[in-house]
Amino acid sequence: MDKHHFRITLLFTGFGLISGIVLLLISPTLIENFKEVNSYFGDSRLTNLQRFLLFCASLIPPLAIIGGILHYLKHKLSEILLLITSFIFLFAFPLGTIVAIYYFWYKFSYLKQDITKFS
Repeated sequence: MDKHHFRITLLFTGFGLISGIVLLLISPTLIENFKEVNSYFGDSRLTNLQRFLLFCASLIPPLAIIGGILHYLKHKLSEILLLITSFIFLFAFPLGTIVAIYYFWYKFSYLKQDITKFS
């Protein structure tokens, strides 16, 4: 196993765990802030858009953790999960962006080597 393969596994699994813990700590505050903003407009319940955004944010840590573990096991599904997660991580400046760029460099530089190897 090359060193980049192991680093990708650690980065995504670790970043997923850390972002999951942060999301668990921050989500009650986010919900209260959403309710407070909505109370200015006459309704203190969450809107469907706010629920959808919270749902999408809660999917990111499990995708990163499962993708990192599957990458370690060299499963084909890991490529799809890590591409989706890397694209989302691009918007999590600065650490998520660094992890995503490293994964894209790893994925596409090794893909280029595989293509030239078979030519």
